[in-house]
Amino acid sequence: LVGSEMCIRDRAKIYTSIRDEIETVLNKYSKYYNDEWAVVLAAGRYSSMRLQQIEGTDSSIDFFKKCIETQEKKNINR
Repeated sequence: LVGSEMCIRDRAKIYTSIRDEIETVLNKYSKYYNDEWAVVLAAGRYSSMRLQQIEGTDSSIDFFKKCIETQEKKNINR
């Protein structure tokens, strides 16, 4: 692989790992506090506000729409 392709693959692996670890932590908090709703709202608030600051409003909304579409199509975590 060319250097930039390797870098992209490495980043993708890192991002996937971070995502999976964060989801595990959030699931643990949901079970510990027995309040999935509160954890979901806290995580959503943090992610939406920070992403808007980093990427802007339109990109953030597009990202969340794609996440929702993926969930609806694949019934993830059901």
